[in-house]
Amino acid sequence: DDDLLKLKSLEAALGKSDGFTGWWQLFLEYVGKFIIIGVILSFFFTFLLVYRKDTFLNSRIVLLISILFASTIALAYIFYVRLNFSEYLIPVVVTAITLTVLFDARIGFMGITTIVLLIGMMIGNNIDFIIVMLFMSSIAMYNVRQLRTRSQLFKTIFLLLGASILAVSAIGLFKNESWGEMRIDLMYLFIVSVLAPIIA
Repeated sequence: DDDLLKLKSLEAALGKSDGFTGWWQLFLEYVGKFIIIGVILSFFFTFLLVYRKDTFLNSRIVLLISILFASTIALAYIFYVRLNFSEYLIPVVVTAITLTVLFDARIGFMGITTIVLLIGMMIGNNIDFIIVMLFMSSIAMYNVRQLRTRSQLFKTIFLLLGASILAVSAIGLFKNESWGEMRIDLMYLFIVSVLAPIIA
């Protein structure tokens, strides 16, 4: 009986220890995520402070940028986590174009880089998503500076289509993916390529 009581006491103690360790590890994990998010956000806001101080000191503009950041990340969560859509349907390119139109290409590039890194981390450190979205956003931002006529709109759409084919093909060849897998990704990116310039 004494041995049985000792074993039960030991089991209870180990259970408490495991529970404490589990909570502590979870706490440290969230602390780590919080620090990483802070570091990523610091890229953009340090850029504003150093190179666009007037923008950084304008609370309304900072609020507008923050709303764009938050809405894009929220849509990424809804699309990818809740609705189980493809990550390539997240409207990152729309946000890139919007930032460039409202401000300039430099703010657009730094902003979309920050957003893509945050979303990439949120959806499981998806490096494919980060590469494709940064590439397509760069193409979109470069062309949207001169987006004034219908012909320029079509030019942007076709360039985005070409960029999506190039990016997906390169990643697919590198990872030895089948054409069927690449075709599915391309289908989603074609939708984004056509709709993003029109929506923005």
